[in-house]
Amino acid sequence: MYRIYVERKPGFRNEAGRMYSELTSFLGISGITGVRYLNRYDVENVTEAVVRSAATRIFSEPQSDYCTFETLPVQNGETAVVWEYLPGQYDQRADSAEQCLSLLRAGLAAEGGTGAEKPLVHCAKIVLLSGKIAAKDIERVEKYLINPVDSRLTDDHKPDTLKLKTETPGDIPVVTGFTGFDDRALQAYGDTMGLAMDLADIKFLQDYFRNEGRDPTETEIRVLDTYWSDHCRHTTFLTELRNITIENGPYAGLFKKSLENYTKMRTDLYAGRTDKPVTLMDMAVIGAKYLRKNGKLDDMEVSEENNACSVYVDVHYTTGEDGKPLPDGAVNADERWLLMFKNETHNHPTEIEPFGGAATCIGGAIRDPLFGPLVGISVYARDGSVRSDRSAFRNGKGKTAADKALPRSCSGILFVRKPDRAYDGAGN
Repeated sequence: MYRIYVERKPGFRNEAGRMYSELTSFLGISGITGVRYLNRYDVENVTEAVVRSAATRIFSEPQSDYCTFETLPVQNGETAVVWEYLPGQYDQRADSAEQCLSLLRAGLAAEGGTGAEKPLVHCAKIVLLSGKIAAKDIERVEKYLINPVDSRLTDDHKPDTLKLKTETPGDIPVVTGFTGFDDRALQAYGDTMGLAMDLADIKFLQDYFRNEGRDPTETEIRVLDTYWSDHCRHTTFLTELRNITIENGPYAGLFKKSLENYTKMRTDLYAGRTDKPVTLMDMAVIGAKYLRKNGKLDDMEVSEENNACSVYVDVHYTTGEDGKPLPDGAVNADERWLLMFKNETHNHPTEIEPFGGAATCIGGAIRDPLFGPLVGISVYARDGSVRSDRSAFRNGKGKTAADKALPRSCSGILFVRKPDRAYDGAGN
């Protein structure tokens, strides 16, 4: 087992600088006078020769990094915050390092003694804080830096092995008595399990299994809870809004005017209907519905696709596919295209796991329109938190309810022409 610490040299410490700025201004911890950031790698099943070579060929870049073996290069007065991924959580950095080690070891095999077992790598992140920092502020730093969904606080102890110890799981437990729970018991069960479903959802689930004549398993509840979460079902956008209050502020007038316009359009579009509740989703699409009813969206494509909006546009070519200029009056100079507007929102995963949430958002914006003839894409991504007042973070409680309610979104503008040039996949 070998341990490597990698830290950027002066002039390359962008990550440390960003953290210092956020911890001192965003969290308001004035006692922090310096921040150092390191990546830690534990490496197993390779020889010393391989790990020494990998230190400067895989784990670090000699021109921009300091590389230290075994002992954390902490200075007097510095406080270390160390965190790592939870057991079983995929770590792309570790996976890539293991693959690179296998290739490096194969290249060094001629020298002999490079090892035979699959290389194992475990990564951790370390922040070294200097200054007079209170214990409560250290806790705030830990909560700010560490996402408990995928990571945990650890220390600098080196394990004996990186091999995960796994146990064979037993039978999936049945939630005995679930179909007979009263409302209080159902709510208590949902709270204990941390379910995303509200009480109405759980009662609906209970009625289903009553009709089935059996109690559900924990797996069934977990799967249904996932499918009914805000990520999959967009509960936030489909929730009925019965009482809308606009708080006083610099934009209150604009919001009130927008709400008035929305109400007028609803009255016009849904006269006599009782199946169209007021929701954020309805607010988002009612403008297009109103324009089309009044003959101002005749160029919109009408289809069963409800995850994007497309309009017809006539494109005039000045050059052919061979790149040569087309003569005036060329037969194939004009072509009907679809200009597609795709909006994808993923509030829930982005709020609790920013990287993964952003990935699903971008993936959805690209994936959903992939029915065939995609030529180009321009993607715009927006983070949901638009508050300029960062003082809310200084109380140590994290984001406010208003911040959490704002959705993250990304939009794609796609130019559609040739089916044989379509993408065949998108990362999600």
